[in-house]
Amino acid sequence: MSCTCMYGSAVVGLESLGPVAVLVLGFVAGMKWKKLDSKEKSIEAKTMQIIWEYFAQPLLFALIGLQLSFGEVTFFPSKKCQ
Repeated sequence: MSCTCMYGSAVVGLESLGPVAVLVLGFVAGMKWKKLDSKEKSIEAKTMQIIWEYFAQPLLFALIGLQLSFGEVTFFPSKKCQ
């Protein structure tokens, strides 16, 4: 739903509305989760843990790895810094 708000607002021409909608949706979801009982929370927690461990975290590290360039990193300080 958040992705729909982000990309939908860009299509409509209201780019600044997307991030605000994502923040509001996150706040509303948090309020709803507070009202759930412990059994429903544990189901949500297990589902989110599985999604994070097997999909989101590897994707995050892969995307960071794509942007990392060791050619630009200097491992030894230059004499100018001393």
